[in-house]
Amino acid sequence: MKQKRKRLWGFGVCVLVVFLFVTACTSDEVSEDNDDQRTAWADGRFVETEVILPEEMGIILSLIQLEDGTLRGINQLGLLYDSVDGGFTWSLSEFQFDFLSTGEHLLWAAALNQDGSGFFALEKEHLYIDSQGNETWVEIDLNPTLWLGENVPYTMVLMTFTSNNKILGRGGNAEILYLVEPSTGEIIMNIGELGGWPMFMDWIEVDGQIVTFTSDGFESYDLESGGLLEADRTLAEFYRQREFRVDGAHLRLFPAKEESTFYMVTRSGLYKYTMGGEIEQMIDGAFNHMGNIIYRFGEVIALEDNRFLVFYEGFEEGRVTRLMEYTFRTDVDTFPTGEMTVFTLFSDPRINQGVSAFQSQNPHLIIHHEVGIPSGDSPITVSDVINTLNTQMLAGSGPDVLFLDGMNVDAYIEMVFY
Repeated sequence: MKQKRKRLWGFGVCVLVVFLFVTACTSDEVSEDNDDQRTAWADGRFVETEVILPEEMGIILSLIQLEDGTLRGINQLGLLYDSVDGGFTWSLSEFQFDFLSTGEHLLWAAALNQDGSGFFALEKEHLYIDSQGNETWVEIDLNPTLWLGENVPYTMVLMTFTSNNKILGRGGNAEILYLVEPSTGEIIMNIGELGGWPMFMDWIEVDGQIVTFTSDGFESYDLESGGLLEADRTLAEFYRQREFRVDGAHLRLFPAKEESTFYMVTRSGLYKYTMGGEIEQMIDGAFNHMGNIIYRFGEVIALEDNRFLVFYEGFEEGRVTRLMEYTFRTDVDTFPTGEMTVFTLFSDPRINQGVSAFQSQNPHLIIHHEVGIPSGDSPITVSDVINTLNTQMLAGSGPDVLFLDGMNVDAYIEMVFY
């Protein structure tokens, strides 16, 4: 693999020249054909920019903005990372939870609170650490009557703090949502039942309600009683018009700064919903990583001035996290006026970062990054990919930028230029 990477970057200068050449040509050609559309939609849009993270940061299980404005995330080893500049740079926090910071404990789930406290699920155990750093081990009777296999823990696997400092979450059995007192482990309320339906994928608390995204769509429950509320017709229609996998990684709910309002991020984009009103699309997922099926959604947070941070989890030479920042810019067109396809035979984080940086610097383009063999255990063979690529290029529909990654340079030069 190291030899392949050397060949790939040995071809990098040639690729860069082609990249810039194609960009110039694509931009000019498209501007002539779409001049009317650019004029009509010149109000700007959200632009995606990648935030470079510390290599050791890993998968973020919980992300919160503390009361002093600091952004704080916790990874699977229990290490805390902070950003004091609104998410542009991250570093290991000076504050750490002593018990977790040894790196000896793998977390199944974590919930951080604005006051600095946290609730953590380890294998068959739960730990509450208050804002003063006091540790309390608690037992939660999740009643795992339906055992789903060795890899499904008896602990919480997804959870958040509520506005009244309770824990709202679920275990490996996704058909029950629990409201828990973190300091004692007492289950205050159950929503759903073992062996029942639907399955809870994600949820958010708003206006005294628990709005849930389930395997049947959106359902709302009263936070005090747990009773099922009348269906929200706007959310029901939103679900009906789209196809969602039964997987919370393909839709996440997260709070807005405004009252009675929350956000949803899906494959089609990011949406804002004010209870009782209309759903407004803020970001179109076709122009960024939201619509990329290689990635699933991790933690999401809304910041001041209509900025958003989205963690993406994917598999690029192992499980990785990428953090994207979305900022509204008035100096770019509402819709990109051109597009470009970049092809790589294998996935490479360095190329991904380069493509992302290029996209950020050229918001007038949509960059489609195609990976022939996305992972090491893919059933697709190199021969299959090359045959498909050759067919596309001979038909004139091949990529604009091609990273050969060990493929025959002369053959493709001849194919393109002769």
